[in-house]
Amino acid sequence: MFLRRRGPIDKKMKKSDDQKTAAAKKILYGAVLFLLAVLFFEVISFAALMIAGRSLTPLSLSQAERKQIREYKVPDNIKEAFLPEWIQSDRMHPYLGFVLPSEPNDPFGFGNEISPVQKRDPKRVIVAITGGSVAYLLHRFALNVLREELLKIPELSDKEIVFIRLAAGGFKQPQQLMTLNYLISLGGEFDLVINFDGFNEVALPEPDNVSRKIFPLYPRGWSFRIGAISIPSVRYAMETGLLTQKVRVNTADFFSRPAVNNSAACNLIWKVLDHAFQFLIRRTNHLINNYQLKSSNDEVSGPFLNFNGETELYQYLAMNWARSSVLMSQICQANNIRYFHFLQPNQYFPGSKRLTQEEKEKAYKEDHPYRKGVLIGYPAMRSLAGDVLGEINFYDLTMLFSEENRTVYADDCCHYNATGYEISAREIGRIIRQNFGSALLNDPQEKSNERV
Repeated sequence: MFLRRRGPIDKKMKKSDDQKTAAAKKILYGAVLFLLAVLFFEVISFAALMIAGRSLTPLSLSQAERKQIREYKVPDNIKEAFLPEWIQSDRMHPYLGFVLPSEPNDPFGFGNEISPVQKRDPKRVIVAITGGSVAYLLHRFALNVLREELLKIPELSDKEIVFIRLAAGGFKQPQQLMTLNYLISLGGEFDLVINFDGFNEVALPEPDNVSRKIFPLYPRGWSFRIGAISIPSVRYAMETGLLTQKVRVNTADFFSRPAVNNSAACNLIWKVLDHAFQFLIRRTNHLINNYQLKSSNDEVSGPFLNFNGETELYQYLAMNWARSSVLMSQICQANNIRYFHFLQPNQYFPGSKRLTQEEKEKAYKEDHPYRKGVLIGYPAMRSLAGDVLGEINFYDLTMLFSEENRTVYADDCCHYNATGYEISAREIGRIIRQNFGSALLNDPQEKSNERV
């Protein structure tokens, strides 16, 4: 029997097999280490998610959060994404600051069912209501009461009462004055103008404008309406924030795919990323809501006024309010229009109402940012009733609810419920009825002395 000696080829084949075996072992060893590492990170991630979410089922919790984010509809533009909801529907106006969106029947932006530009007719009485949101809602909820009262006036008993709303949420003087001028310049004709205002004039300027070094008489939210658009750093932040919202939704969508949806490690990575997105979005909101002008920008800030304390500020606001009303009265006198001005009640004016338990819970806050404006501003406005406003049809309704035991305030700002608007409309109608005949005489001696 002969033994075959191994040749060079056999040795090479043996060496190759050994190398393949070693390589296979390395791959297997690496795969095992990889799987152990994955398992380790999965366990650690699962534990971290449990601690962070305080839940025994952290994956389900994360999946539910992602589902909610994925269902969020990212706004189409920066205005919808970051500006306050109360400002989003407004449209910038070259003369009035802002108005509501135009409608087929009212392209001028006051939400009327007919055009606010009307012509006088012997068979009709055209009544315009101006002011802020309280006047807007008076027009919306209490016209039947007001109509009922006005029809008690002998001169109006056989006429059609046509109400025109010239009020808008957030309007404050001189916007009512400008609106009246604007509509008359367009050919609009009125028989009676009711101005129901006062709260916005003293409550809004300080938190909205003065705190941001913006002219106090500029329209409400001027920093949002024009400042956030025209200041490059703020606009860049808004655009970046909107992009962050889109990336956040897309990231939640990616980590919801089957391959990663049930992985604790992938859920943890998504959690970290999502927290970063939320931080960027919060920072954007903070910048938009709290920025102050660091340098001169007249387009945003307007004229600079340096007030010597809060008293001087609110005296300035009150005088502008009174002067604007006098001008409205003069314009109405010149156009043969009866003008009546009413200072609206507000729950923050001391002694104006014994609040019900319901009102104390939902309609009053000691730290409300508008409360200071009422506490300082209302006395300043009332002090002008005798001298500046004494020559026009002005009536102070701040104590209208002083004997009312029912709930009339609907929120912690200034708005009323149906009962409050009915009471207001009834009293406004009563005062107009008693002073209707002398309203065009511009003679305080001819006016009824009955004032609330």
